[in-house]
Amino acid sequence: MDVVEIAYLLLLFGVLLDDISTFIGLQMEFRELNPHVVSLMERGLWPIVDVAILITVALATEYLDGLVERSLGRRALIAFPATLGLLRLLMGLHNTALLISVFLS
Repeated sequence: MDVVEIAYLLLLFGVLLDDISTFIGLQMEFRELNPHVVSLMERGLWPIVDVAILITVALATEYLDGLVERSLGRRALIAFPATLGLLRLLMGLHNTALLISVFLS
């Protein structure tokens, strides 16, 4: 498995964990604190925008990869999906920790 596959897997698992833990939390009457996400949820656009962001990051990274030399530029491009995935994974882990704390109390 190369670095590109790891970056995209990190992105996929991060988004899945964040979305699933958010959905479970909302079912348990937690509130979403991000006002942009709340606005999208109220309009029913949250899943659509989330998928659109994933597709845009993946397509842009692949397109730009073809234009950039294979040295430092490629590593910088892979940082985008990896960073986004890591951030979403951390948010998902935070949500999961909140859910566990509620179950244990």
